[in-house]
Amino acid sequence: ERIGEVDIAFMECGQYNDDWKDVHLFPEESIKAASLVNAKVAMPVHWAGFNLSYQHSWYEPAEDFVRFAKEAGVNYTLPSMGEIFNLRDLQNEFWWSSEQSVLS
Repeated sequence: ERIGEVDIAFMECGQYNDDWKDVHLFPEESIKAASLVNAKVAMPVHWAGFNLSYQHSWYEPAEDFVRFAKEAGVNYTLPSMGEIFNLRDLQNEFWWSSEQSVLS
């Protein structure tokens, strides 16, 4: 409330594990945090580098992030690694999937 709306929140949501819950956010927690700071757009980060956790697949953090964002009514973006983007043109496709679909 003190700082007002946040244009974009880069939300850590990968490499989570029940054994590391004190140092890594789960996707649902990332969305809750984005909501708490009144983020206009949330972007999942720290998920597409290496698959360090034995609790989830490489792509699962982003797909869960999207599912929880939709449930909470949080706008999100999923730009490809290295892609230049702006907040007027949000990328919501699963670029890592051959189907290039988003969750319904």
